Amino acid sequence: MKQAYHHRDLRQGLVDEALRVLANEGPSALTLRELGRRLGVTHAAAYAHFPDKGALLREVGNAGFAQLAHVLAAARATEQDPRAALAAMGRAYVAFANTSPHLYRLMFADDALAHGTDCDPPAIDMDAFALLIEAVAALRPRSPDEVLEASVAVWSMVHGLSMLEIDRRIGYKIDPGLDMIGSATRLLFEGLA
Repeated sequence: MKQAYHHRDLRQGLVDEALRVLANEGPSALTLRELGRRLGVTHAAAYAHFPDKGALLREVGNAGFAQLAHVLAAARATEQDPRAALAAMGRAYVAFANTSPHLYRLMFADDALAHGTDCDPPAIDMDAFALLIEAVAALRPRSPDEVLEASVAVWSMVHGLSMLEIDRRIGYKIDPGLDMIGSATRLLFEGLA
């Protein structure tokens, strides 16, 4: 069903529709022309907000990072103990990747969103990482360099596990009752100690 969009609402409408298409149909169905058609506007109107598909994908990726930051913050808030909070964030991260695999791939693995060494990552990406840094720092006082190194180690661990899960490379080989994030964070905590 076509919806009428006022010019000021179309940009967000395109992003929201792109998120729906990505979740339901995958990245091959994402085009500005098709999004415009679904929203009942001309493709020229869509291009007025995004000059090309890459610009749209960057905005969709930013929306994904905003969702991820929200998910991580909510997970951390469920636990008082710093170790339990970090483990909850890890579980939430992997769950986000598993429930939104196309969006997750767009955020982290899509060539259209790859940043060169001279480009800054999206600010919202840094917001999600800042939440992780805060959670790691809460474990025990460390130097800023040690906190950053430990945060990158945690992020690498959950990102790797997420990619293995969404590529179906690990789940069927592991006892479903095993808490991979709990086990991995326990080993990481032992290493940090």
